[in-house]
Amino acid sequence: MTKMANITPKHFNWRMEGDVAVISLDRPDRKNPLTFDSYAELRDTFR
Repeated sequence: MTKMANITPKHFNWRMEGDVAVISLDRPDRKNPLTFDSYAELRDTFR
């Protein structure tokens, strides 16, 4: 099972629903792009 880091992400929100992590992008001012920074933040959060 993947371990989650104890950080607060800047580019997305997430919550647990049972055993499922629900992830939503949170940059409406930029039209929610998936950038290299976003991918890196996801990687670092869910490592």
